[in-house]
Amino acid sequence: MKVETGKMSLLGKARARPDLVKKVLNTLRTEGIGATYRKVSARLEAPSPLGYSCAGEVIAVGSEVEGIQVGDRVACAGAEHAHHAEIVCVPQNLVVPIPDGVPYEHAAFTTVGAIALHGVRQASPQLGDNVVVLGLGLVGLLTVQLLKAAGAHVFGVDVNPERCELARQLGADRVALRSDDVVGLIRDFTHGYGADIVMLTAGGSTNDPIELAGEIARDRGKVVVVGLLKMDVPQRLYYEKELTVLLSRSYGPGRYDPVYEEMGIDYPIGYVRWTERENLREFLRLLAEGKVQVEPLITHRYPIERAAEAYELLASPEGGKVIGALIEYPQQAPVVRRVPSSKPAAPKQAKVKLGVIGAGNFATGTLLPILQGITEVELVGVCTSRGYTAKGVADKFGFQFATSDPSEIFDNPEINAVLIATRHDTHAPYAIRAMQTGKPAFLEKPLAISFEQLERVEQVWHETGGRVLVGYNRRFSPFVRQIAEHFKNRTEPLSMLYRVNAGPLEQGHWMRGTPEGGSRIVGEGCHFIDVMMFLANALPKRLCAAHLRSYEPDTAQLIIEFEDGSIGTLYYLTTGDPSVPKEYLEVHGAGRSAILHDFRELELIAGGKRKVHKTVGQDKGHKNELQAFVEAVKSGSEMPIPMEWAIVNTRITLEAVGSDGTLDETAR
Repeated sequence: MKVETGKMSLLGKARARPDLVKKVLNTLRTEGIGATYRKVSARLEAPSPLGYSCAGEVIAVGSEVEGIQVGDRVACAGAEHAHHAEIVCVPQNLVVPIPDGVPYEHAAFTTVGAIALHGVRQASPQLGDNVVVLGLGLVGLLTVQLLKAAGAHVFGVDVNPERCELARQLGADRVALRSDDVVGLIRDFTHGYGADIVMLTAGGSTNDPIELAGEIARDRGKVVVVGLLKMDVPQRLYYEKELTVLLSRSYGPGRYDPVYEEMGIDYPIGYVRWTERENLREFLRLLAEGKVQVEPLITHRYPIERAAEAYELLASPEGGKVIGALIEYPQQAPVVRRVPSSKPAAPKQAKVKLGVIGAGNFATGTLLPILQGITEVELVGVCTSRGYTAKGVADKFGFQFATSDPSEIFDNPEINAVLIATRHDTHAPYAIRAMQTGKPAFLEKPLAISFEQLERVEQVWHETGGRVLVGYNRRFSPFVRQIAEHFKNRTEPLSMLYRVNAGPLEQGHWMRGTPEGGSRIVGEGCHFIDVMMFLANALPKRLCAAHLRSYEPDTAQLIIEFEDGSIGTLYYLTTGDPSVPKEYLEVHGAGRSAILHDFRELELIAGGKRKVHKTVGQDKGHKNELQAFVEAVKSGSEMPIPMEWAIVNTRITLEAVGSDGTLDETAR
């Protein structure tokens, strides 16, 4: 599917994913053309790894992994992890040991086998049930064997006579070509009743499988959809038979659940017997006992160096001849943590030699394009947790090398500054390491996501005097600077209201209350608190926070009193209408007012006169912020945002997350 999508035009991709088009249009309404274009371009240009099922030998194990040791033979699953590569990193719940006697080449089919097995579990066949399998590709042929192992009578249907014959050899009781009188043959096969269960393991854009399933299923039978196919269900036919339509999602319970897959927290067996990991394990057991055969399904083999040929064949008119294609790897794969860029930029006589750690959508869509255009900056090395991402970013932006090891950045004597744009839980550890190695750092917000992290950051800052600029970019925006100028020389405190219509995050998003994302109040709310600190030119003194008890987390209202007497109110909303612009700021004091509309329009009011400033796009200060960081690195001067302010800001957000009361000065 990825290969087909990758070859589509932009219009074709839009037609294939209308859900993503909707997201783009929402971004366009709230963030403007420029920001939307950068985000979409970064996403489209990012490399996407292929593969989701592999097997090999364990070469390293995380400290909290149980039941797996170095040297174990294992099968691995996951489109986000078990890629076509010599070395992969896979979470514990997507790894299972390979039984003795099962070779790697057979165990490599485990994920596909689990997909077939979960489809069979959804069908819940009884001993003696008549089951029709429509589509005898790889998943279909595995399904035939699993159904036979479960005691069912199996009838296979496909357009390819060779696949029909293979299904018969693997245990199908009867087979037929789609061009045959399938309805009549199945009527005879089921003694006139129709199929108890119809398994749809075919794919494609035709509606024929779902229509045929309705014709051949018995009264109150089941139709189980395993393959990716068109599903315009013929309502009258399905209604008259009162058919049950079941969808089979991937390899079983746990799939797409980050708590299960990424965090490794299993479900209680009393509630979920067959998780995706248990399906993987069971398929391997069936392989070991010889109840399922995969050797007859291997039609093609390619060494990893020729893997592209396999995909070219699959996409060609001859692709129908492929059932199972194995990609093979050398016995000993060297561990390479650093590779040169294929397209390095010409070396600059720049004073800032930058290393970058983390290159997600924000870094590649916003930060790196700006840095690439600053003449005083040379992009030296980029590090990401996945090597293919680092290599793609290095080639695109002209870095000298790519790496998956942060030590290659921190310990490199050529690099004299670091940009950190990783996920939130790693910010504090990387900031500490930058300070300890004496490298000034630009750190995307937040500074820390726990009090323990914050205390350690503050301790190391006092010990080393390290220089870290936390990425509170909005204070560098031209509009925010104009507001500050508007209230210059005031002699009384300000009253500020900042409303943020942040909107909900989709289930499973890494920032939605996960250990790596933390609270959005901490991760994003700090932006808006910093703006109010900048305008008041004072540190927070007291906090009162209240949280909305809702299905959508992180909706909160914060009232902050500043040391100069100013008061700021932050409304952070995740439950509002998405058509409402994201940010709205009012500032009042000294007989003057300012109203900022989502960084598109600024009203400055004084003496009964109103000045309105408008801009086509949104300038939230990213360019000015990065230029200020570069100037501080070049000159050796203090960062434009004092570290003490970043620490206090972070402490306020952490208190807000766990507090419904007040925060006095001693809590700072």
